[in-house]
Amino acid sequence: MNFTESIKNELISSGIIDQTLKVGDIIPNFILPNAFSQAVELQKLLVSGPVVISFFRGSWCPFCNLELAGLQQALPAIKTLGASIIAISPQTTRHTISTVEKHELTY
Repeated sequence: MNFTESIKNELISSGIIDQTLKVGDIIPNFILPNAFSQAVELQKLLVSGPVVISFFRGSWCPFCNLELAGLQQALPAIKTLGASIIAISPQTTRHTISTVEKHELTY
C-alpha cells in the first residue's frame, strides 16, 4: 500500500467522511468577518444567487494561493452565472488582508 492509499484508508476508518458535506447538502447559515472585519452572512448572499465557497489553509499555502488566484480569474464567468465567491480561512485578519492585496482579490 502506498502513502496516498494509507492516508485515504486512515480517513475512511476515522469516520470523518460521514461528517462532511455532500453534493446537494444544505449548509447551515453562518456569519463570519471578512478581511476588513465586516460581517458576511451566507443567507444574505444566497438571496442574490448561488455561492461558491473556498476553504483555504492560509497565505502560507502555495496550493491555496493558486486556487484563490484561479477563482479570481474565474470570477467574471461566475458572476455571469449569477453566483458569488467567498473564501474562508482560519488565518488572522492581518494575513487575510495581505492575501487579498497580494492576489488582488475582489471577492
